[in-house]
Amino acid sequence: MPSTLATIIAHDAAITGAAYATTSLLYRASHRYLKSAVTHWDAVKPGVQNRMACEIALLPTRAILFLLCAPAIMSAFAAPEIWTHLDTYRMILASAIMGGSYMFDLTIERNDTLSLIHHFMGPALLLWVRCSYSAFASSDALMCRMLVSFVFFGAGVGGSVTTVMLVLMKLFKRQIPPLVLARAVVALSWVLTLNTWLSTMYGCTYLLWAFEELHGHWGDFAGLVPLALCGFEFWLQWRWALRFQGISEGLRAAAGIGASESEVKREEGERKRKQSVLSSFEGMSTEKISANTMALSWAVGYSGVCMKVLEKLTIRLMM
Repeated sequence: MPSTLATIIAHDAAITGAAYATTSLLYRASHRYLKSAVTHWDAVKPGVQNRMACEIALLPTRAILFLLCAPAIMSAFAAPEIWTHLDTYRMILASAIMGGSYMFDLTIERNDTLSLIHHFMGPALLLWVRCSYSAFASSDALMCRMLVSFVFFGAGVGGSVTTVMLVLMKLFKRQIPPLVLARAVVALSWVLTLNTWLSTMYGCTYLLWAFEELHGHWGDFAGLVPLALCGFEFWLQWRWALRFQGISEGLRAAAGIGASESEVKREEGERKRKQSVLSSFEGMSTEKISANTMALSWAVGYSGVCMKVLEKLTIRLMM
C-alpha cells in the first residue's frame, strides 16, 4: 500500500510539475513576444503585462484540456457501464495538468478576487478526483461526468475565448481599427455567452438526469455541498459572460455600430418615458435582452434542481 501511494503521488507530482514548468517557460516566451509586438508596451502597466503574458501561456494547457475532456462530454448521457479506466485516467491527467498550470497562474498578480478563488479549484480538483473518483471503473462516471464539464467548458473553451478578448482589448486596442476591434469582441462575447449557456444547461440537465444516483451517492445533507459548488461555478461563468456582453456593447457604441438606430431609440425613449415597471427595458439592446434571457433559462433550470433537492430533504425531515 505505501508503495502504491508513493507511485500515485510521484505520478501526479511529475505531471503537475511538468505543467507548472512548461507554463513558466511559455510565460517568459509570451512576455518577450508581447514586448516586441505591442507598440505601446511601455505604457502598459506591469501588472497587466504579466497577467496577459500568463493568459497567453495558458492557451496550450486549455487546448489539451479540451481534447482530454471532449470524449467524456460527448458520452455524458450514455450508460455508466461504457466508462472505462481510460476515461478515469483522462480525467486525472486533465486535473493534474490544469492543477500545475493554475498553480503557476496563482503566482501572477490578479485583480479579480473571485477569479483568484476560482483558480484554486484547479489543484483542489486533482485532489478531489484522486481521493474519491479514481477506482478506474464505471463507478467513477457519476461524478467525473459532472466535474469534467467545468474543465471542458470553463477552463478549455471559456478561458480561451476570454484570453483572446482580453489581449485584444488591453494590448492591441491601439493597433486595431475601432470598428474591427468592436466587431471581433462582439463576436467573441457571443461565443463566450453561448458556451456559458451550453455549460450551465449541460450541468443542470445532467443533475436532473442522474438525480437519483447522485442523491444516493451524496445523501440528503451532504449533497447540499456539491450543489452549492455547482451553483457557484455556474454563477461565475454567467458573471463573466454578461460582463463581456456589457463591454462589447460599449465598444459597439464607441465604434458607431448601429449608432443611428440607438439614437432613434433614445429619442423615442425620452418622449415616451413613464414611471412604470416596463420603462427599465426601453434602453436595453436586443443583444443584452437575449443574453439575459439565456442566463434566466439557466437560473430556471438550476432552481428546478434545487427544488428537487429541497423536496427530498423535506420528506426526510418529516419522517
